[in-house]
Parts: sequence; structure tokens; C-alpha cells
Amino acid sequence: MFLVFYQMIKEKEVEKSFQFIKDNLNCCFSLEKLNIKEIKGIFILGGDGTVLKILQKLNMSEIPNIYAVNHGFKGFLCPIKPSEVEKMVLKINKNENEIKFLKRKRLFLKDGGYFLNDVIISRKACGKLNKFKIFIDNKFICEIRCDSVIIATPTGSSGYNLSAGGSIVSNDCNVMIITFVCPPDTKIKSIVVPITSKIRVKLQKIPDAESDCIIDGGNEIVGKEEYEITNDNSFVRFAYLDENQSWDDIGWDDIDGDDIDGDDIDGDDIEKDDNMDEDDMGWDDIGCGSIGCGGIGWNGNYDIGWNGIDWNGIDWNGIDWNCIDWNGIDWNGIDWGRNGCDDIGWNGIGWSVISWGGIGWGGI
Repeated sequence: MFLVFYQMIKEKEVEKSFQFIKDNLNCCFSLEKLNIKEIKGIFILGGDGTVLKILQKLNMSEIPNIYAVNHGFKGFLCPIKPSEVEKMVLKINKNENEIKFLKRKRLFLKDGGYFLNDVIISRKACGKLNKFKIFIDNKFICEIRCDSVIIATPTGSSGYNLSAGGSIVSNDCNVMIITFVCPPDTKIKSIVVPITSKIRVKLQKIPDAESDCIIDGGNEIVGKEEYEITNDNSFVRFAYLDENQSWDDIGWDDIDGDDIDGDDIDGDDIEKDDNMDEDDMGWDDIGCGSIGCGGIGWNGNYDIGWNGIDWNGIDWNGIDWNCIDWNGIDWNGIDWGRNGCDDIGWNGIGWSVISWGGIGWGGI
């Protein structure tokens, strides 16, 4: 018997997936008259929010295998594509042993139940900093003022935790992440502890300002002054088909460094203001290695105002010389006589730190 849940608004694609599952598997659509132990698997048609909502309803240590079909946006927790539903159902009917599963760890919040992503501890009163005391395995770790505290699993590390400055953690790591949201003192932004730890978060009492703990973006606990998070080895198994599935993919591939083209930078277009103070331009902050120097119009370099640059003040050690495309520079086109080379502070250049072997001398 398979249990089927779907998002409230059934679109055409959702309806199509739902109908195929219903027609080809022994299904039910409510737990009211069923024992969870009778359920072989749970199909969830929706997005990440739908998955988290259903898992909150099934607030128990052991949950049947999850078949999450992505009918949402990112679908980080939904590895099955709508186009793969038919193939997945056929595999189930043939031999479920052929289907692969990924285990995702869950944590337990005392008096709140299990969570797959994170819990966020704060207060309902907005606009004021809260004071938190953090204990790990009953040992006091720190007292910190911030808006809220996030306790995240490896699965939840790429969500609110990441936006708040916490680390992304691989699903293979047996850890918990504690991240502080908007602390004035940024010495400590995030702490990573073993998953076997017991975390206690204690809030300072404030009159007329109830504490608030949100579990996986849904369920809420109000009014407690102390929250305890532990691990009891609970996990959820997500079925998938694609062997090349990248479980830690949060869209980094959408950022293409090749789209940033240094060849579009033309020195001829740089207009020097006679009143410009080159010392104020923050040369140390420029990653020279990332500029496609071959595309810079060096023939017009006398317009850049080389004579006005304080060469001794440049941090030459911070420049990655190997990354500069020396072969692309038209050395013959540089009018050295007009550059006032005698005025350059050659003694201030750290010649010993230049990787001479990395310079394409054949192109000079």
C-alpha cells in the first residue's frame, strides 16, 4: 500500500502524475484508517515545502520510503522529475530493490518533534536583539546577542542557514550547525558540532515578549525559555533514479565565470581626471589575476596616468601574476617613451615574488 499526498493546487502536471500513480499502484490518500506500518512508501507531489509539511504530519522516528516528485520550484528535496514518475512506478511494480535511496538525517527538538531542515529560535517581538546562552553537552559555550538562532541539519545547511552566513555541509557529515542571525559582534557567526551532541539554547527572559521556535518552516512552539536539540539516529530515505543526481547542488552551476569577460575592458575607454588621486582608488582591492589583460588597449595607456600612481604603495605580493595573460599584451604597441618610465618607483616593486616562469616570454 502506497500513501499519496499532493500540493493543494493541482496543476495539470500534478494531476497527470497523480492519476498514473493511482491507476498503477495500490494507493490510499489518508492515514486515518491505516497503520503506518502497513505503508510501503509515500508519494509526495509538490515542492520542498510540501515535503516538509508532510513530514511534520508524520512526526515519528521511523517513516516509510519517500518518493518525492518535484512539482515545485527548486525541488532540493524532490529528486524525482515529473517525467520519471512512470519509470519509477514500473520499477516499484517490478522490483523495488532496483531503486536507489538517499538517507537524510533528522534531529529531534524536545517537546517539538523531528525536523529535517532546521529550527529557528527567536521571539515574537520584532526590532530588538535577543540574548541567547548556548550549551553543548551541558557545557556553557557562549552568550550572544542576535536576532535569532538557527539549528540546522546537513540537509538544511543550504537553506536559511546559508543565507544567514552559515556553512554548507555535505549530507555525508554527521554534524549539526548552530548559526546566529545578525549578531552585532561577528566574531562567531556559526558553530559546527558532532551530531551526537546535545544542544541547549536558553533565552533571556523579557516581559511581554514570548519566545518563538519555528520547526521546518511550519509548526511553532511559543513561550519556552529553553530549547533542547538531540539526535536519535532518525533519518528519511528518499528514492531517486538519476545516478548523476548531485545532492549538494544548490544552483552554483548557474553562476558562470566565463560570462565575466575581461576582454571587454578597454584601456582606451578609461578617462583620467586630472584631479583624481590614484592613491584613493583602492588598488589593493583589485584582483589583478581575474582581469583579462590581453583585452586591455595598452596602446592608450598614456591616458591612464601611470606617472601619478604611487608604485611603492601597491601590494605586489597580493597580485597573482600567473593568472595574467602576458602573451595577450601587445608589448610593441606600448609607447614607453610617453609613459615616463623613469618616474616609476622600480625599487618599490617586489621583483623576487614575481613568478617569472609563468610569464609567456615567447609572446613579448
